[in-house]
Amino acid sequence: MTTDSQGFTMVEVLIAMVLLGFAVLGVQAMLTDRLIGDVGVQDERALASQLAADRLQWIRTDPAYTELEDEYEATEASLPGFTGFKRITEITPADGYTTLTVRVVTPRDEIVARTTVIAAP
Repeated sequence: MTTDSQGFTMVEVLIAMVLLGFAVLGVQAMLTDRLIGDVGVQDERALASQLAADRLQWIRTDPAYTELEDEYEATEASLPGFTGFKRITEITPADGYTTLTVRVVTPRDEIVARTTVIAAP
């Protein structure tokens, strides 16, 4: 009695499944790594945006309107608790209003800028 088997043996199927499993795990690891990197970039941007908004709010609530430029225009090369971030505040007075611009540079050298205009009291 001869057997002409057509198909795959159980060992061949198991080897193919193991190889497919390794390939799927490799793709998943690559996608997870990219997702984590993208989330980190978005977190830095959100933090930079919040740092700029906080600075603008702090300046807008200062009652010494005529002294804003002398008091706040500066470059903060290091922010306590926010390693790698840099904040640049520019104040441009004009007739009856002042333009406030805050730029925050992230550790990846991306710039997030926020601008607002306030009127003289």
